[in-house]
Amino acid sequence: MTFWSNTTPIEPLRKYRFLGSLEGNNIRIDLKSISLPSFETDVTEHKLLNHNVKFPSIGRWSDVTMSFVVTEGFLQKNFLSLTRYSDIRNTSSQTLLKVQRVGKPRVQIFDSSGAVITTWIFHNAFITALNYGDLSYEEDSFVELEMTLSIDYAEIN
Repeated sequence: MTFWSNTTPIEPLRKYRFLGSLEGNNIRIDLKSISLPSFETDVTEHKLLNHNVKFPSIGRWSDVTMSFVVTEGFLQKNFLSLTRYSDIRNTSSQTLLKVQRVGKPRVQIFDSSGAVITTWIFHNAFITALNYGDLSYEEDSFVELEMTLSIDYAEIN
């Protein structure tokens, strides 16, 4: 029996009902898209007489990629400052201290009435890549910023 023919109303989650935020920073973010992380477990193989036995090993979370529409260069400057990047020509700063935690980014997924169904919280996240996109006279689309976060683990509520 399919879920839509059930008598109790069950609604599947929709991809377009989400909101992202960076906890601990006063940066307003309007996400265009996000790729939620995947979880993978390494497998260790052992030989036991004539058999190969597999055991789960260490688990790890993949990176999170977020896309934003750039408005007046605000996001570009602020996200670059969160990486603690400094110009190598500036000798008064330490250029090797590039890692800065961005708080606990979270993504909330809503139902049709606007109630929060699921919340993803990314712990110990830091920026590993900023892609400022392409500019072209051939397109009439928005300038986008793509940010990649590395996380220790994700919490799903």
